[in-house]
Amino acid sequence: MASKSIYRKTSECIITAIIPVVIVLLTPFDMTLKQSIIFAATILAVIWWSTGYVDKTFASIFLLGFFLLYTDVEAKVIFRFPLSTSFIMVASSFLLAEGIMKSKMVNQHINYLVSKYCMRSSQLVTMTFVLAYIMTIFVPHPFPRVIILSSVYHKLLERYPVIRKEYMIIMFAASVSGIATSMILKSGDVILNYTALDLVGITLTTTEWIKVMFLPASLMYIGMWGVFMFLFRKELVSELVHVPEKWVKQSRQGRQALIIMSIVVLLWLTEGWHHLDTGYAALLGVVGMLGTGILKVKDHYAMNYKLLIMITSIISIGKVFVEEGVASKLSNQLIAFFPPLGSPFFIMATILTVMIVHLLIGSAIATLSVILVALVTMANGSVNPLIIAMIAFIIVNNHYILPVHQTVLFVGFGKGDFDTKIIARFGGVMTVFVLISLYGLFFPWWNIIGIM
Repeated sequence: MASKSIYRKTSECIITAIIPVVIVLLTPFDMTLKQSIIFAATILAVIWWSTGYVDKTFASIFLLGFFLLYTDVEAKVIFRFPLSTSFIMVASSFLLAEGIMKSKMVNQHINYLVSKYCMRSSQLVTMTFVLAYIMTIFVPHPFPRVIILSSVYHKLLERYPVIRKEYMIIMFAASVSGIATSMILKSGDVILNYTALDLVGITLTTTEWIKVMFLPASLMYIGMWGVFMFLFRKELVSELVHVPEKWVKQSRQGRQALIIMSIVVLLWLTEGWHHLDTGYAALLGVVGMLGTGILKVKDHYAMNYKLLIMITSIISIGKVFVEEGVASKLSNQLIAFFPPLGSPFFIMATILTVMIVHLLIGSAIATLSVILVALVTMANGSVNPLIIAMIAFIIVNNHYILPVHQTVLFVGFGKGDFDTKIIARFGGVMTVFVLISLYGLFFPWWNIIGIM
């Protein structure tokens, strides 16, 4: 058995190396040999991230080591992410989310609202979208939002007589809503949001993000609720057994966590006045949770070190590609297939390119790392880099056909709460709805505020 496993792993590694080797041999896109080797090594890491044939952390360390040893890019540029306040924000947000879950700050409120206002399965889905929207203010990152909603709903649905299909739809709604709210605030997804901005070298305060995204993202979110309800309306028919929950006084730690998170959110929203970076504001929240005993030193494992290493390697790709000339070579090739700069079809081509690359690669972050810098370089200032970053972010966040296209889906999918049929059914419709939202909500709003 061991020999078979070794043989299978070896075969998988050889398969993943085929495309990179071809790239080196052909030196495509008018690249030099050195540029081709850099591009091939990056593609190899992306394949490993996407397929899982090789451990993601190993793939990330391999790419960082390769950049350090083979390229002329300085180490401080390659390790730009861990040396930035964005790293502090991401790491602190993991800990804040852990503190929120441990203190059960929101669990009691969810139980009470569901028992009081949800008499049918359709109302429970609507409540899911309402709760996820509110939770975005206090719970940074969709993972803890989905974990909290899913765990509470799992217990609730044990006493509600819903059929298996309805159960899967309701649990899928917890994932969809938790993911979609990532667009509304900068802290909605401290990984994807910050990565999209960092890759194109843009910094936005919380208030600036709200100006750019809050209104159209909120309207798109309402539209997604409408699409979801329409799509699954025939299945959401069960009456729920009404089991009213008594309002129980929140625990001391729950109150403390609420006060700490309220202060952190206030600091985020007023960053433009006091100029305290959002990362340091989040770090103050972590200190507060450690001081009150909500978090313990052992909870540092909640920071997800493997993911932080992966983000470091992904963000390094953009700078290396630019400084080694790979980005310009890729952008020159893209120009040949794209409408002329200034053409009304240029943005449409950008959208379709991101969608196709995302479907092929799978990973949202890996998609951004591969395509974003090349698109910005190709636009050459004729299109605001922020617009390109936001378009790519909106697509990879909301356009998914399989679980691999949005890792947050694995919270429920991995536990068997829903299947790929439901994801593909909703995702197919979202392909069109994302386009409608971009042209009907985001682009008009960005024109109004003068960034497009």
